[in-house]
Amino acid sequence: MRYRFIGIGGVSMSGLALCLAERGNVVTGSDAVSGEYTQMLIEKGIPVDIGSRPEKAAEWDRVVYTSAIRSDDPELTAAAERGVPAVERGVLLGEVFNERPHGIAVSGMHGKSTVTALIAHIFEKAEMDPLCFFGAKDGSGRNYISGDGSVAIAEACEYRRNFLALKPYIAVVLNMELEHTDYYGRREDVYAAFEEFISGVKEGGAVVAHESAAGVLHRRCISYGEGERCVFRAVNMRSDKGRYIFDVLYRGRFVARLRPSLYGRFNAVNALCAFAVAFISGIGARRIADSIADFKGIERRFEAVTGCGGKTVIFDYAHHPSEIRATLAAVTECFGHAPAVVFQPHTYSRTKSFLSDFAETLACAEEVILLPVFAAREAVIPGGETSDLLQALKEREVKSMSVRNLYQAAEAMRGVKNDIIAVLGAGDIYNLKKYI
Repeated sequence: MRYRFIGIGGVSMSGLALCLAERGNVVTGSDAVSGEYTQMLIEKGIPVDIGSRPEKAAEWDRVVYTSAIRSDDPELTAAAERGVPAVERGVLLGEVFNERPHGIAVSGMHGKSTVTALIAHIFEKAEMDPLCFFGAKDGSGRNYISGDGSVAIAEACEYRRNFLALKPYIAVVLNMELEHTDYYGRREDVYAAFEEFISGVKEGGAVVAHESAAGVLHRRCISYGEGERCVFRAVNMRSDKGRYIFDVLYRGRFVARLRPSLYGRFNAVNALCAFAVAFISGIGARRIADSIADFKGIERRFEAVTGCGGKTVIFDYAHHPSEIRATLAAVTECFGHAPAVVFQPHTYSRTKSFLSDFAETLACAEEVILLPVFAAREAVIPGGETSDLLQALKEREVKSMSVRNLYQAAEAMRGVKNDIIAVLGAGDIYNLKKYI
């Protein structure tokens, strides 16, 4: 079949494109801009057009698009006019994922990419040859693993209920929180979506859920966390300069001591989740512990580089108040003092909905440099702009300023006296690496 991927340069879309090409399909794609993923695809023999080419519609049998693609996109419109069927990315992922009998789908507002990659690492080390789709590059530079085993591992994205296309054997619920307020109006809407997601678990399968979610979901779950009632419980938690060591109890019995390589208490809990999934899948406790210890993490998650005249710069994908709070706590614990922060708000709707929470969370930083909102799929929403967040920070007497672009942000970073700078956001802020 001849597939056309619109927006092929995204991390998830590029992985799916590679998967289908390896299965013998003819795959082409387009994207608005050239980037690392479009270049990677071209190097692997997949043609990519920069800009729309609707005149090529006669060459396509099926079009793949994401929720970020507008309904009036020229290629999508041309495909519809010619009767070429179109499928949303999440639905196509479900088609591929559901072919494997032992599917593991990782859901939650925060931590999906890290936990998905960690579970994949454990299963690879256990020689189970998993098929995997990540939301970021792993330590080996991959966003996709073309395994032939019975296991499929993928992120389960809650946006617009995309995760309902996945029918896993093990559903993982890391957390449930109000997010994507352009789609979910209330926390109860989020809960309802997750209930529907876990209802799709295959017969004989399981739901592995953090204790905060297990107490809300109307289904028996294999819980994990630090509470006494958790099936998998972390005890004797202690920090070694931001990296945690702890013991794992399974139904009250000691089974392993974990030493995750990643920073932050939240990542210790993420490691416990991965342990639980692997353990109930039949992998031995010692092998799991060894794999967790040598996992190198993923791109844009507490990624440290040196720049701006010898400063330590931590790049992190955090773009929700809860994520920022956890990341800043980890940075502070690791380096002994609060960092300066460069933050790019992601979408106007999120910025407006959580404006006060953003301001309160960023107030923990020594100083804050704000970039313009990364709009993604949205038009400007009054009350959700960078100027609104800057005003909220000023009202809290937080040392703060705004800049117009990445170049100005880099210049401002050079003037920061703090030797630690956390660069936070889910947009194109990662390109700041080019300027520091």
